[in-house]
Amino acid sequence: MKIIKAPKAASDAWKRQRCIKKTDDLGQNGCGAVLALEESDVIVMLYYGTHFPHNYAGFKCPVCGKYGAVNGIPDPIWQRVYKAKKRSQVFDGFDDRRG
Repeated sequence: MKIIKAPKAASDAWKRQRCIKKTDDLGQNGCGAVLALEESDVIVMLYYGTHFPHNYAGFKCPVCGKYGAVNGIPDPIWQRVYKAKKRSQVFDGFDDRRG
């Protein structure tokens, strides 16, 4: 069999994250540190939408202790993290049910 076009490998760009200085989606002021994440650093974050809870990939800054969202994490990595850590999810404080 001949491969005509191989699929693109998952990007490692998600591993470089910044602890946001200005108020980010989580409503926190981070320290601005540039971080090199590994899969083990990714945590399951939780917020409540109007009808049901939502999860997303996040991290906790080792410098200031603030939480941030992981941008661009490949789905296979997110699925492994979610399966392993879904029982220890961290609530980000956002609850849209209260209107």
